[in-house]
Amino acid sequence: MKINLEHQKEVRSAILRFCRDYTSNGREDALKNYLERLAQDPKVTDVSKRLRWDLYRATKFACMSEIYEYANDEHIDTLLRDVMCVVSRDYL
Repeated sequence: MKINLEHQKEVRSAILRFCRDYTSNGREDALKNYLERLAQDPKVTDVSKRLRWDLYRATKFACMSEIYEYANDEHIDTLLRDVMCVVSRDYL
């Protein structure tokens, strides 16, 4: 994976923290509901990709601009697919 280990950890941690906070306080199904809405949206052609990039953008972590100095969207998407394994298991 082209994303360095430090940035991988930061992205993973930020997304999982966001998911934990987003689904807390009686909102356990919030991400599931969001995923269902995405699936029903005719403008969304790849629901999984849309969800992982929405989560990436929602976190607004510190190293986001640094990652783009040496990686592109394809590299980031590889990392996001890896993170989504945990998100899917724990929150979807």
